[in-house]
Amino acid sequence: MPEDQPLCGPYEIADILEVHRQTPRKWSSNGILPPPRQRLSTGPVWNVADIIEWAKTNQKGKYKNG
Repeated sequence: MPEDQPLCGPYEIADILEVHRQTPRKWSSNGILPPPRQRLSTGPVWNVADIIEWAKTNQKGKYKNG
């Protein structure tokens, strides 16, 4: 993974997708989110572009129905 790609945690995912702050944690626990890029001591992190692409493909959050 190139170092210049921004990463995000569950709260940032919630902000990006305009969902409740607990929703990404639930998605992660239920295996709905793609696997995180890394697990840090503060928790899992994902690549922002991967999350946006996943949300569009799966119609999640602000990408639902369109």
